[in-house]
Amino acid sequence: KSTDGGSNWSQINNGLTAAEASSILIDPQNTNTLYAGTDGGGVFKSTDGGSNWSQINNGLTNTYVRSLAIDPSNTNIIYAGTWGSGVFKSTDGGSNWSQINNGLTAAEASSILIDPQNTNTLYAGTDGGGVFKSTDGGAHWSQTGLTSTDIESLVIDPSNTSTIYAGGGSGVFKSTDGGAHWSKTALTDIQVQSLAIDPSNTSTIYAGTWGSGVFKSTDGGSSWIQINNGLTDIYVWSLAIDPSNTSIIYAGTDGGGVFKSTDSGVRWHILNVGLTNTLVLSLVIDPQNTNTIYAGTFGGVFKYPCSSPLTITTTSLPNGTVGTAYSAILQATGGTGSYTWSITSGNLPDGLTLDASTGTISGTPTTANTYNFTVQVSDGSQTATKNLSITISSNSTSQSLTLHFTANKFNLVSFPFTVSSQDIPNFIKAYTFDWTHFWTTPTTFEPGKGYWIKVSQNEDVTLTGTPSTTNTTITITPGKFNLIGNPFNTPINISQLNTINNNHIIAIYTFDWTHFWQLWTPNTTQNFTTLQPGKAYWIKFDSNAPTTFTIPMP
Repeated sequence: KSTDGGSNWSQINNGLTAAEASSILIDPQNTNTLYAGTDGGGVFKSTDGGSNWSQINNGLTNTYVRSLAIDPSNTNIIYAGTWGSGVFKSTDGGSNWSQINNGLTAAEASSILIDPQNTNTLYAGTDGGGVFKSTDGGAHWSQTGLTSTDIESLVIDPSNTSTIYAGGGSGVFKSTDGGAHWSKTALTDIQVQSLAIDPSNTSTIYAGTWGSGVFKSTDGGSSWIQINNGLTDIYVWSLAIDPSNTSIIYAGTDGGGVFKSTDSGVRWHILNVGLTNTLVLSLVIDPQNTNTIYAGTFGGVFKYPCSSPLTITTTSLPNGTVGTAYSAILQATGGTGSYTWSITSGNLPDGLTLDASTGTISGTPTTANTYNFTVQVSDGSQTATKNLSITISSNSTSQSLTLHFTANKFNLVSFPFTVSSQDIPNFIKAYTFDWTHFWTTPTTFEPGKGYWIKVSQNEDVTLTGTPSTTNTTITITPGKFNLIGNPFNTPINISQLNTINNNHIIAIYTFDWTHFWQLWTPNTTQNFTTLQPGKAYWIKFDSNAPTTFTIPMP
């Protein structure tokens, strides 16, 4: 169990003599009352939030319990699906059980589902027998339209209980008429172990699979996307959605423990502190206090302990310098331990960005100034803010470059530092080229690349920045002309450059509106011998060249 949304777990096995807890159930009317279905130990009950357990197997002739369900309108009624003996029912809170298999021809009941609007209507997902239905509280069962397949999980649309989803060895099936007819959704030919439906938007369904992680559909199963960013164990036994904030989802995995997402599955974070058994078969969230979570594992039941206030502990941030790489990590304590960071007012220094999942502020500052801003951290239920500032100083190593532009023509240029189109007066348009994207129209110009830039007036433009002081490596396409710029503010000897790169350069062209096209080749009289600052070049490499080309710092 955890009571702070997943940051710490404690094992709660006092009296629980069976190790493998395959299913956990919470009484929705009294959430201190819990039931655990186990593999070989039958059913256990706790009336104090899991602190103590007692075995309740009177009449339960099969103690291999795969699934549990509780009648939300009368919580003394409980159903247990077993491995080999079908379904059992208790009408007295688990004190006594009776077998209810009339018409249920499949012996392994992997999942049991109760219609919340008519609790006499039940569905049983079985191994090999598909889905069965009862309309009289389990007294009689009949086969639905889904037959002869393994079903591991069932969910129902709470707003329209004629719509049911079934997950199993052949993917996810859907019925819109209470099980009479079924159709395959777009998620097929994949082992689905668990399903969860968003109670606030019932077109959104999540599927936990065996070997492919988690899938999500936002259109009732017509299409699915895989959402495994941060999910390092893709064998998923169980899923649970926080009913008070359906952006929060938990996934129990086969050895990787519990993962949590606070953004509807976009990113996952591991939540295993205190979870000494990480094979998590079942997850359930306390509906009255959704920070409290129970996990059924191969090592019994775990529960989350206590929640602590969410606090930003970073008191100040280091200052930086224009043109020098910057990195600082924001720190927080308390809450769930799964944080999302944002800037709520003010701005970070130009050139810096904030990673929302890690709290890392990084980048290369471009403008000297003092920047004041407010940072916020959220764990999905709590938020905290703090006012911070960063001062960026000018860099004494900044250099200037003057380029001549011919009006209303495309000029072939490059830059030794990052430049924006806004830095170039009378800018009209720019093109660059590579063999992956072909021609593109950038507005930010990076060192090492070449650009065709058009302006509306003849002009000499002086730009200031900090050139790189390390070698530059550029990705190229062998056997073709590549558009490359001088990444430094210093001329580069072409023959030496070719020697360093094992003589893979076979031709270089450059262009300006005074000399037009000029050519360099290794074995002829060249029009030029250096790569000049501010100029760009079409460089052809032989077909044996590697895909990376190094330009050493002059």
